[in-house]
Amino acid sequence: MSRGLQLPLACLTLACAVLPAPLRAADAPEVKIIASAQDSPRAASIGPVHLNDYGGVVIRSAEELVALSSKATSAKDPAVQQELEAELVKLLDVAAIDWSQHMLLAVRGVPGTKADRVHFDALTIEGQVLTVAWRVRQRPPHAGPGTPIALILVSRFDGEVKFLP
Repeated sequence: MSRGLQLPLACLTLACAVLPAPLRAADAPEVKIIASAQDSPRAASIGPVHLNDYGGVVIRSAEELVALSSKATSAKDPAVQQELEAELVKLLDVAAIDWSQHMLLAVRGVPGTKADRVHFDALTIEGQVLTVAWRVRQRPPHAGPGTPIALILVSRFDGEVKFLP
């Protein structure tokens, strides 16, 4: 090796050894999907969750769950919270929901057919923002009218959540 390249190569090697490595994918925070449920009813509901608008919402407590249900006026009632949480647990087929460790992401697509499904492409965290990339997988129109709705129970993230259809 020529003497002219030895010094720059030595400096590069030293820099790689001394400087901190960037975050690897394994070191980055992750949102884990615990359970999910899908449907394409005519009404904009799945289990206890009723979504009036298209797009996504985050539910981080039993009170928020009730607020997005047909019993929204009883959102502060512990008995109603327990009832709707039990319905959600059954729908998602999980033992329990611990709101201190879990949150629910709910997405409603535009009306289509009963066979349409919401597909989650990615859940990515950058800084204090969780981005939920999703889309509707459309099916043949002969399935009858419906509105695709999906719920996913995930590990809790307390930052901002953005939904990207």
